[in-house]
Amino acid sequence: MGIRKLLAATVSAAVVASATHAGNETLDLADSQILQDPLPVWFAENPSANGTADVFPMQPCNGFTLEEATIDELQDALGSGVLTSVHLVLCYLQRIQQTDEYLRAIMQLNPDSLQIAARLDSERAAGRVRGPLHGIPFLVKDNIATKDKMETTAGSYALLGSIVPRDAHVVRRLRESGALLLGHATLSEWADMRSTSYSEGYSARGGQCRSAYNLTVNPGGSSSGSAVGVAANMAAFALGTETDGSVVNPAQRNALVGIKPTVGLTSRAGVVPESEHQDTVGCLARTVRDATYCLDGIYGYDPRDNYTEAQRDNPDVPSAWAGGYSAFLADRTALRGAVFGLPWLSFWQYADADMQAQLLATISLIEAFGATVINSTELPNRELIVSPHGWDWDYGTTRGHPNESSYTYIKSDFHANLATYLATLTNAPHARSLADIVAYNAANPGTSGGFPGAHPAFASGQDGLLAALATRGIRDETYWQASGEESGCVAGAG
Repeated sequence: MGIRKLLAATVSAAVVASATHAGNETLDLADSQILQDPLPVWFAENPSANGTADVFPMQPCNGFTLEEATIDELQDALGSGVLTSVHLVLCYLQRIQQTDEYLRAIMQLNPDSLQIAARLDSERAAGRVRGPLHGIPFLVKDNIATKDKMETTAGSYALLGSIVPRDAHVVRRLRESGALLLGHATLSEWADMRSTSYSEGYSARGGQCRSAYNLTVNPGGSSSGSAVGVAANMAAFALGTETDGSVVNPAQRNALVGIKPTVGLTSRAGVVPESEHQDTVGCLARTVRDATYCLDGIYGYDPRDNYTEAQRDNPDVPSAWAGGYSAFLADRTALRGAVFGLPWLSFWQYADADMQAQLLATISLIEAFGATVINSTELPNRELIVSPHGWDWDYGTTRGHPNESSYTYIKSDFHANLATYLATLTNAPHARSLADIVAYNAANPGTSGGFPGAHPAFASGQDGLLAALATRGIRDETYWQASGEESGCVAGAG
């Protein structure tokens, strides 16, 4: 179903249902907020490549400037009665209808979003505000399970129709905080595990996600839709996942703040897995404060993820009762006396002149507020880790040393962990093992690119999945050397 038809169905069904909670004004609000087709979208004659052209003007939301609004600003408007959560949902749906045919950031919308918004508005009216995320719409990457009317597929048709056993722990925590799940975001299929040569941001189910600033450039990934959705003002914040750059890379490419938590701070239970050694769930938002509110909403111990055990009774992990990480937010005065290292040879020497100029301007700014920046604080063994020719996840193997590549153990972890995850699903006839996924793609090359050259977005076919399949999940000596752990002794592994 196209996004416009889906929006129409979502709005018509949800508005009628929510009218019993919010009164007849909800119906009037739907009529006033949802744009009619064709959409009044115009393109500048000379659109700017840097995102300055006002190509998709965003209408005010009940008189409030929603574009680039922070969570604190949204809460002020909600608290003063300028906005309701129903307003927010309808205005974000309008924005999605206006832009997503071009950006493809949304995989699926939550058909219950307006009913949920009305209930959260009722709580607020009764004096109950759960916290800074109460009534705030957010998106989740499509590899994070939600036990509702949406599907969790990692962008693959092979998982379409499958039923997850429960919400991912991070989703449940956000729901408890009062945050409002607006929909699933698109991603690079299987979170970049399926191919080595592919179009970033593409999945068979979601299509090609595009940058909110320039439709022709890489949107970053694999949490592509999460980043683009926030950057394009389709939601206030989003969840992404990272194994190797999949939060920080799209955040950087979409002018956002990305928080990639230490492994074990946020539970991976209910997330389509890659490696227990590196997977983490993180946040994408417009500001550090917004991203921190998101982090406070998702971190914490979960008995379903034993890596989170390490944070229990850990003095370095703030208590949610004491304000969480938000209690440590500061202004620019915190830069006084701070010391930063700059790994110039490890990374920045490879950047183009414009990027280097931006970096130096940023360094000058933070130094002006009292920080010290020490150059050439390089990564140990950087020559073994960082390819001078661009990002290479398997650079160790490229050099003939697979025992020096993180991809070596990630492939094996993915084989074993995916089987465990798939076993929790029901109604998944095409997906009981990695071998099933590979077979499904091979049988459907036109949509799922099972062979090299069969699909333009998957130039190398599914060679990433095949490489993981070839490991059979075995943890041999090369695996342990690559992981940096003694044989069979990974802390927290289970």
